[in-house]
Amino acid sequence: MVIQQTCWEETVGVQQEVAFPGRAFPRLWFDSQGRMIAAGEAAGPQTGDSAPASAGIEWKALAADGTEWAAGGLLAGPPPGAPWSMDRDATGLAWLDTDRLCSVPTAGGSPTCVALPPADAPVRGVLARAKGGIGVVRGNGEIQDWAPNRTPAWTRQTLTVKAVDQIAQSPETLAVYSRADRALAVYRLDQGSGDPKLVETRPLSKEPTGLLITAPGQVAVSGPGAVQWLSQTLTTPGAVARATATPMGSLLAIGAFGGLRELRDGAENRILVDTPDPLTAVAIADSRVAYSGPTGTALVRLIRGQALSRRGSILMRVASFLASLSVILGLFGSVLGVFANSKRLSKHKKLSTPGPGQLPFPKPEMIAALGARGGVLWAGAGLSAQSGLPLWHDFLSKLIESAFYENWIPSADGSRLNEKARSGHLDEAANEMIRRAKPNRNDLISYYESVFDRYAPLSDSHRFLTRLPLVGAITTCYDQQLDSIGADEVILDHNGHRLIECEQNGEFFLIKLYGDPRRKANILLSREEFQLGCREKPDLRAAIGALMAKRSLLFVGASLQGLIDDLTALGAPPSAGGQIHHFAITGVRGDWEPQAEQLRRRWGIEVFACDIDQIAAELPRFLEKMGDLHAASQSAAAIQGDLNGEDETDTDFLDDVFLPTKEEEPDNGPSISF
Repeated sequence: MVIQQTCWEETVGVQQEVAFPGRAFPRLWFDSQGRMIAAGEAAGPQTGDSAPASAGIEWKALAADGTEWAAGGLLAGPPPGAPWSMDRDATGLAWLDTDRLCSVPTAGGSPTCVALPPADAPVRGVLARAKGGIGVVRGNGEIQDWAPNRTPAWTRQTLTVKAVDQIAQSPETLAVYSRADRALAVYRLDQGSGDPKLVETRPLSKEPTGLLITAPGQVAVSGPGAVQWLSQTLTTPGAVARATATPMGSLLAIGAFGGLRELRDGAENRILVDTPDPLTAVAIADSRVAYSGPTGTALVRLIRGQALSRRGSILMRVASFLASLSVILGLFGSVLGVFANSKRLSKHKKLSTPGPGQLPFPKPEMIAALGARGGVLWAGAGLSAQSGLPLWHDFLSKLIESAFYENWIPSADGSRLNEKARSGHLDEAANEMIRRAKPNRNDLISYYESVFDRYAPLSDSHRFLTRLPLVGAITTCYDQQLDSIGADEVILDHNGHRLIECEQNGEFFLIKLYGDPRRKANILLSREEFQLGCREKPDLRAAIGALMAKRSLLFVGASLQGLIDDLTALGAPPSAGGQIHHFAITGVRGDWEPQAEQLRRRWGIEVFACDIDQIAAELPRFLEKMGDLHAASQSAAAIQGDLNGEDETDTDFLDDVFLPTKEEEPDNGPSISF
């Protein structure tokens, strides 16, 4: 297990799907249907030595099958160098023409231009909305928004910063840096109303050289030779022009260095696409990556793999030397060596190493239990994080900082609670902050909504879950990633009676234990509010208890302590006879085994764990294997039914086909089935 953690690292490769030779597009993105959109200024005729005039904006949309351009054209557009933008689904184009704001629908028609309201600050960016709405971002932090058929046609909104000195934008996200505030502010742009909703405020000690939108609502900051992204500082071979986040926890970057590179914390940059000239644009949707450059535009697919890390290369050379030395020493002390080695291995087996490097292979008994009893997914923040949404502790840290910054709590309380959170008492600090910010509860709910009510693509883990025999889902998260995981899904806010009805009627249900920020009356903002709410909801406690007695729960992405706290608050009944009916997949660190033992003894939950730093890569692999096992069990049942006239699953068949042999099974550290 030690060798697995230190010698090997996850790598990303690419497999080309389709290429379109031609011009380089400066902007690429994927629309709400998953189509690749490309857009950029088209050069007009050149007169003498002067630069060619702009002929407008050329745009293209890829067909659903990804093999050819299905739509596009040349639109009347801005003067050379003027700011412009398109909405996410490429229904319209907006641009600045001196003191006018213009727009034109991509489906055809004449441009509409309106005079900008007077203002002292310069225009920093142009916004394009769905349904014809357009707007500008001013240097004083003001957004001027115009929409047809509205009275008044112009509206004004003020951002939370004093000034806008740098700006980066995508169809869903607006990021601005303010020198006056020495801070970065990130907003989600509502495609309908155009309202900016604050997602994050981040103090910056130095002015960045650029802002990079890496995912909806997620921004990296570039500096000389490095990019700060989430909590990581990634080294770069030169200035980064564009970057996008991968599902594997790395960044794909383009810039002055040429080609497409993968940036990963603690690892060397990897060149995924090698080009002599710099690329101009990059975008990602799940495992599909689009990039554009001087030779044209291409669509590729990411492929996961493993390679020796830098430390691994050194260790392998050391191991080679030691192997040679051991041959010589073995001539003189083979008997002693064998004895010492056997003692060492015996001792190693007794050790309990927290955080195994890999998740073990899923057991056929898991699939049999989910199939026989009907599986119910219990989703924690670790599953949402697969789609780029924040983990619970990261969100709470930012929430406390924002409450202090927005004066939702007194400054003295803010400093004290920040210190309390940093010392490891994050839930306690958040509980107290929510209590003290009660007069500003609507502001808190709006903050939750800005973070979680946003577009985020479904991850591979979400898709693999749809292959499992699930009859419903429970989540402690606030996002909408599970809102369409089941057919004809019934979404509930901690309603125990309706949960029982759905379960009995065979309706796929999703129960949001903490509520939904879009339905403000029912949302619970902290674990303390959840615990108090459970006391007032005996029907919910009874429904969850009945569900655990009848079904098999699959806990994905919930921390062990958080799971213990939530099940305790719900009054979940103990497991009858200590039988294992439920399973938890999670990342761990520190002394995790007592918590796993408590879950097993108290509620019959078997824990499958790996190190918290590895869970992002391990989780989709584990769920994919579970899906393969379920498919195999279905095939085995069909074959056995044909032979015996019965619908019965032979789990021994699964052992033979899917489980690694003793020789093949990796050393993943100590067993985590109790």
